[in-house]
Amino acid sequence: MVSAIASKGNRRSTNLSMVALYLLLAIGIIMALLPFYWMFTSSFKTSGDIWVYPPELIPKAPTLLNYSNLFTQSLFPRHFLNSTVVAICYTVLSLFFASLGGFAFAKYSFPGRDFLFIALLGTMMIPTEVTLVPLFVVMSRIGWVDSYASLIIPFSANAFGIFMMRQNMSNVPSELLDAGRIDGCREFQLYHKLALPVVKPGLSALAILNFLNSWNDFLWPLIILQDKKMFTVPLSIALMKGLDFADYGLIMAASSVATLPVMVVFWLMSEHFIAGALSGALKG
Repeated sequence: MVSAIASKGNRRSTNLSMVALYLLLAIGIIMALLPFYWMFTSSFKTSGDIWVYPPELIPKAPTLLNYSNLFTQSLFPRHFLNSTVVAICYTVLSLFFASLGGFAFAKYSFPGRDFLFIALLGTMMIPTEVTLVPLFVVMSRIGWVDSYASLIIPFSANAFGIFMMRQNMSNVPSELLDAGRIDGCREFQLYHKLALPVVKPGLSALAILNFLNSWNDFLWPLIILQDKKMFTVPLSIALMKGLDFADYGLIMAASSVATLPVMVVFWLMSEHFIAGALSGALKG
């Protein structure tokens, strides 16, 4: 009888703990989504309606004027295209360099490998802001100012990507590569046909991170771009806020549209994101 009562008490305590946990998670989700909800609903309001008090969670008189002005009276469509081209090209190129470098560091033994890898990791300690001025000088001397190349190429072979893919490539069985060599595969075929399919989750995770970094990058495009037609989405949104007046309805509409590619990319690759981000975490 005593054990039955104790068991019921433990079960009730466990249920209460689970209810409290789910309640906290629900509160956290609401707090995380509330700014996005406010941004989206505000995109259907005029600038005056955004500042009414008390705030309107649901627009009383929704309007599509902000979206109409965004796509017909501003350069936002061109800026959106610029960001799309840059983010896709940067993601593809960085995945190639990172996976190729990670494969070399993980599966080949060559003189100075460990020293080079440590030196590569050491570059992660250098703030990006320190390199912007000399990088701008290089870009201007080779004539890459106001070009897609200046936004894509300089950071495509980054240390973090190579480090992450090296950890993932460590999970590729060496026996699989040896079998491929016996079957007559060349070294690049080992990388392309055998190693890459194994590390697909890691590639997906790195693709999401690289796409986000490129899509949200503000400082480097602000430095290297001078022609307004070449601006990216973050610069486009910043351009909407003038010194004397800011059309917050237009800004909210642009911000809402700017979140769509990020949501699509994450939705397409979310299945492998967690597994890829943790893959190789325990490898030396």
